Amino acid sequence: MSATQLLYSHTRPGRILLLKAFSASQVVCWTYMGYATYDIYATKKSLKKTKLDPDASAVYKVTNFIGQSSVTKVVSWLAVGIGFAMSAASGMLARQTVKSVHLVNRNRIIMSTYGFPWERNFTVPVSEIQSVRPQASPHYLRLRVHGEPIPYIIDRDGSFPLPKLFHAAVAPSHSV
Repeated sequence: MSATQLLYSHTRPGRILLLKAFSASQVVCWTYMGYATYDIYATKKSLKKTKLDPDASAVYKVTNFIGQSSVTKVVSWLAVGIGFAMSAASGMLARQTVKSVHLVNRNRIIMSTYGFPWERNFTVPVSEIQSVRPQASPHYLRLRVHGEPIPYIIDRDGSFPLPKLFHAAVAPSHSV
């Protein structure tokens, strides 16, 4: 039987869940905007092919104005790009936020992150973890696993129990 000790648990999961929902909504919203822009162009082309008097159609006037404007095309695709960038940024923030940290048998750490779109869990042997909490950015916990730096975001008030985690787990094998 393994002895598991909870070392850290995120105190405000609602914010992260809202962030994940925002990220997903941006993907849907901006994809739809791109589709709507394409639909305007398609409507403009189909109205040109009909035998109706184009000057009598209010839809034709609007779509002709929008469809002929190159600025509209550039702005709509720029907006789609900005939407996807916002989605990626909020998804990365949710992905790097630590949900919980467990110490198992004093030789392994199991870290759970919120992830995007699914939660992510990974296990790291204590002997492979080094940590530095930078003064310039106290809300990040930087872990080095196999020589690779991995930044993880902790609570805004800095409530990640670094002494409890690293004095209990890492201090016997590494200096912090």
